[in-house]
Formats: sequence, C-alpha cells, structure tokens
Amino acid sequence: MFLLLFVLGWHPARAESPSFEYGPRPDNSIYDPEQSLSPEMAKRLGDELIHLQSRERADVIIVLLPSIGELPPEHVARRFDEAWGKDVLHAVVLDVAGRNDGPWIHVGGEVTNSDRKEVIPRMTKDALRLARQEPDRESCLRSASIQTSDILRYLKGKVKTQVEVYQSERFRERQQKERDAEQRRILLVSAAAGVVPLAGVLFVIGSVIWRCRSRRFPEIIWTRRLGAPHAGGNNAVIDLGPSR
Repeated sequence: MFLLLFVLGWHPARAESPSFEYGPRPDNSIYDPEQSLSPEMAKRLGDELIHLQSRERADVIIVLLPSIGELPPEHVARRFDEAWGKDVLHAVVLDVAGRNDGPWIHVGGEVTNSDRKEVIPRMTKDALRLARQEPDRESCLRSASIQTSDILRYLKGKVKTQVEVYQSERFRERQQKERDAEQRRILLVSAAAGVVPLAGVLFVIGSVIWRCRSRRFPEIIWTRRLGAPHAGGNNAVIDLGPSR
C-alpha cells in the first residue's frame, strides 16, 4: 500500500517538493505565516509579483519567517527557491523577524548554468544595499523584490542570448552534415554514371573481338565403317560374301 501511494503521489515536476516542510507554494508568491505584512501591502506586493511572473517570466517569491534558528539565511533562501521556484529563472527574497541584517536574495534556475553567473553576487549585493536604505520593512521588501525582478530580467536576456547562440551552432552543424551527405550522394551517382559507359565500352570491345576471330570450319575427323577402306556414298552396297 505504501508503495502504491508513493507511485501515485510522485510526479516529475520540480517546482514543489512534496516533502518540503513549509508545504505548497502560496498563490500570491508571498509566504507570511505570521501575517507580518498589512493586508494592503501583501495584496499590492502579491499583485506585482504575479504580474512580473506572467509578463516577464521573472519569478520572485517573498518569504517572511519569524525565526530560522542558527541556519544561515542564504541556505534557507536557497531551499525555498529550490522547492517553489518556477520558470527558467526564479529568486527568493527572505526576511526574518527581529534581524537587522536582512533581507537576503537567492537567485536560481537556468542562470546558474550561464557564463554570466559570476555577476549575480555583485548585483544582489547592490540590490540589498539599496533596499536596506528604505525607512521601513514594507518599503525594504518592495524595493528588494522589484530590484530582484530587474536582476532576473537582465539575466534572462543573457541566458536567452546563450540559448540562441547554441541553437545557431546546432543549425550550422546540421547544415554542414546535410552538405556532406549531399556531396557523398553526388559522388555515388557520378561513380554509378561512370560504370555504365565503361560496361558499354567493354561490351563493344568484346563484340569486336568475337567478330574478328578466325572464320574456318572445324577439322573433319574421318572414321572407317565396318572395316571398309573408305566410306561409301549414296546407294553404296557392301558385299559380305555368300552366306553359309
């Protein structure tokens, strides 16, 4: 029974882990179990995040926790991003109540495989520096989420460029293979076209040799019949002597 439930409950989607202790992803992309944000601010931020995700495919999640114990904030943000992140690029803005060194930003997705991933620490550092200058927590979170979406849009362009370059290289390789195959086909056709005339020439030569051979009758082999010194012609009679 356990195995059956496991098979039925498993699916290949990567976005949400069924074993994630914080449960499924919130519909408004804001995880705030303590409801530390005002309803108006939560709705405004949630609408902005949903709009960015649908229009720019820049998936940003805001996570507000009362405490994380001794865990590193970057580690916690990465776990949320790995469990809830969608699309090709996604990020988490994490803030912990009672801590003055937040928020924190973690960026994940296809950008981790790009050749521009080294710019992420500098860009997130600049975004956090500006966000921490805001006078209150809600303004700080809004600034961090907007700047994080800007980072994702920038990185999305870089990743898209890499994908286009890769696709162009694949297209050129495919074209080269097609050209090579066409050249081989032409060579085979040319070789076959050369064999046919050669066979015709050999046939003509053989015919000429056959016609030019010696034109004489074959030698006649004479044999004696019934001990006669010579063969008889038409109506020839052989005398065998009187019968006894």
